[in-house]
Amino acid sequence: MDLTDERWRYIAGTYDGERVCLYIDGKLSNFTQVHGNIVLEDSIVFVGGYPKWGGGAKNLSWNGLIDDVRIYSYALSAEEIKDLYEGKEPPREKKSE
Repeated sequence: MDLTDERWRYIAGTYDGERVCLYIDGKLSNFTQVHGNIVLEDSIVFVGGYPKWGGGAKNLSWNGLIDDVRIYSYALSAEEIKDLYEGKEPPREKKSE
């Protein structure tokens, strides 16, 4: 997908303990199988860059605008990602199944 057309894009990533998924504009763009738990820390979260990225041979900092960053305590489903893209709010906490 061409992301250089200077249009706003809705980008979402999820991890459910088995798959890492990347969604662009509400549609699954790519995924990979990964197993394991996310390690919880009291570290600072950086969005769009990381201080250690700036000084090397390759600058990996984000050059653009970022709006409406959200971090959920559970992996959103494909339907919830699509709903968010369409402006509908998912639940704040995962519903028990």
